[in-house]
Amino acid sequence: MKGFFFLRLAVDGMKKNRQIYVPYLLTCVGTVAMFYILQSLSYSPLLEKMKGGGSTQICLSLGKFVIAVFSVLFLWYSNSFLSKRRGKEFGLYNILGMGKRGLRKIMLWESLMVTAIGVIGGLFFGFLFSKFAELGLANALKITLEDYSFVIKGNAFLFTVEIYACIFALLYLRNVIKVQLSNPLDLFHSVSHGEKPPKANWLLALLGLLLLGAAYVTAVSIQAPLAALFLFFIAVIAVIIATYLLFIAGSVVLCRLLKNNKKYYYQKRHFVSVSSMIFRMRRNGAGLASICILSTMVLVMLSSTGSLYFGMDDAMEKRFFRDSEVSLNFYGETKAPSEEKKQRVLDVFHKEFDKLGVTPENEISYAYVMTEGVINGSEVDLGASYNDEMSAFFSADAFRGFYFLDVKEYNKIVGTDLSVAPGEAWLYANDCQFSGSSLCISGITWRIGGFLEKSFPLGEDEFSIFPSLTIVVSDLNELEDLWRVVMAEDYWMSLRWYYGYDLDASDELASKTHMALRNSIGRDDLMAFLRDEDGGYSYFSSCKSDEMKGFVDLYGGLFFLGILLSIAFLFAAVLIIYYKQIAEGFEDQGRFEIMQKVGMTTKDIKSSINSQVLTVFFAPLLMAGLHLAFAYPMIWKVLKLFGLINLGHVIFVTLIIFLAFTVFYVAVYKWTAGTYYRIVNGNRKAK
Repeated sequence: MKGFFFLRLAVDGMKKNRQIYVPYLLTCVGTVAMFYILQSLSYSPLLEKMKGGGSTQICLSLGKFVIAVFSVLFLWYSNSFLSKRRGKEFGLYNILGMGKRGLRKIMLWESLMVTAIGVIGGLFFGFLFSKFAELGLANALKITLEDYSFVIKGNAFLFTVEIYACIFALLYLRNVIKVQLSNPLDLFHSVSHGEKPPKANWLLALLGLLLLGAAYVTAVSIQAPLAALFLFFIAVIAVIIATYLLFIAGSVVLCRLLKNNKKYYYQKRHFVSVSSMIFRMRRNGAGLASICILSTMVLVMLSSTGSLYFGMDDAMEKRFFRDSEVSLNFYGETKAPSEEKKQRVLDVFHKEFDKLGVTPENEISYAYVMTEGVINGSEVDLGASYNDEMSAFFSADAFRGFYFLDVKEYNKIVGTDLSVAPGEAWLYANDCQFSGSSLCISGITWRIGGFLEKSFPLGEDEFSIFPSLTIVVSDLNELEDLWRVVMAEDYWMSLRWYYGYDLDASDELASKTHMALRNSIGRDDLMAFLRDEDGGYSYFSSCKSDEMKGFVDLYGGLFFLGILLSIAFLFAAVLIIYYKQIAEGFEDQGRFEIMQKVGMTTKDIKSSINSQVLTVFFAPLLMAGLHLAFAYPMIWKVLKLFGLINLGHVIFVTLIIFLAFTVFYVAVYKWTAGTYYRIVNGNRKAK
């Protein structure tokens, strides 16, 4: 019976504090359900049907890791709020004679109930919604799901139980240590302990501004996509640190400035709110910073993955100049493929077309030469490789790809009438700048005739991760001297012949035709004919309909993961806002009761509450919008690595998501502000 006594105390305590326990339990259930859903999807047979199933599985595994880490951090934060609210009750039990052992038993029962509700409820809803999640993933990946049966995946079930049992055990251990090291009076007064303003506020605020400014400058100044990807994580860390410094120290500075403004401070609607905020801004600022970071994460994830998912068609249009393509690569040859070689390949292709009964449309073929090197001014060093020039690899002003085209091929494809003299070159700069009057590559010099306004389709090289220069010359045979240098120095340079065609056929027939051409180009007799005596030969082929499946799998998986993680982060942001309003409501209740006794009306209380909430509540939203605005030049460069080229589309998707998030944020503000008002206005049920 004695054991049940502690159980009853635990149950009564949770009932009396249901205003703070119910949101916490819902969050526990939500995080467990989210983790189980991701774990279950990673074992789904749906991935076996996907061309890019491995990529999606990696995305889901990353999501599981993020949710697990997030659960530890966020549940730790939420549990600290709960333990502080329960401190007065535990302190009273201790003063009345209950030993620390009895308190540990109460906490153990509470921990067991929270664990049971969180894990069992999370698994139930995870299992219930896992099929809906699978349907959502199938819809995002544009796959027809034939099996609609509900199946509990044992591995996902056991791993979820193990992970969250460990997390809740860690939280119980934390609470036990805290109670064990506290005396009864500290526990009893824990809920009313005020926060002292942080020291050196001006210094910390200045440091936060400097860090934020450095991160913003980095985001808008980086030009190379690879550099953006590399520096993105550094900038993110700097922004997170700066945000916490500005909200913790900067908020105190702001409150002091407001207090020094007599016209603002000595008003009924501002006096109480500013005075109370000054003495609790360490916790208040940290909560606001957390809301800001979570909001920024939601905005960045949804806008970037949404832009990728809804911009797939643009990416495919850039990637594929024709529906299907074949590229032949010749290494060591100094001249463009002969007409004999070209015709031999075309004859082989057309035999395959005839066998399948299809007619190719819009056939096109052209040759170009490609190489890579490090540029310094107008000088290019082809001997600088990735291993030798690691810094150049991440520099927009150094490592580049170079693509040489014949002016006749350029005019035929682009539809211009450009004229290029021997020894002259016209340039198109992709993601880089060049303003010299000449271009010298390994001692071979071309004078710059001008700069092109239209780029040239380069097949799979359209997705090159390097900035590049397209160089149009009068004739590819002008490169013979450069070839000799390349071959003598053992540099890398390749001659590529591209063939593309459209096909008015089903995706299945288009794929079958593409595979027939791929198999034919790999025949030993044809390879022997095409291969130069001193050179090498390889081939590459791709089909738009086949590649589209891979795009859908990758981008759809990322978008789906972004939605799930955003839901989890939104849960966290809402709960932090809710706890913040409740905590401050109980702290301010006594202050407003005193002010009511000296003449403050209910209308004045509402006005003061609105002043306090509006002063700080929308600061995280505004700061998150500012973070997103400055981060987007960097994010845009990273998105270009995935083939996204339509900046207007990205901006439109981002604005829609930000507006939707703002509406959601305002709704949360209305709800939590009402809770805060009911508490400070003396609603006994809210206590």
